[in-house]
Amino acid sequence: MYRLVVQCCVCGSIRHGDEWAPCMAGGSPAGRVSHGYCPQCAEGAFAEMRAAGARARTREAVLA
Repeated sequence: MYRLVVQCCVCGSIRHGDEWAPCMAGGSPAGRVSHGYCPQCAEGAFAEMRAAGARARTREAVLA
């Protein structure tokens, strides 16, 4: 059986249960890696997506 490691695709932190910890310097996680967002990076990424959606809606309204 293999171990699935969840790593933040932005900052590289590793999830351990419900906690996130920085990845060891120069190391890579052991096992198979799946990528996602840690809570801090998810907050920033979702804010960027909301802003991009708002800009697109504004652009569409101007062109209509």
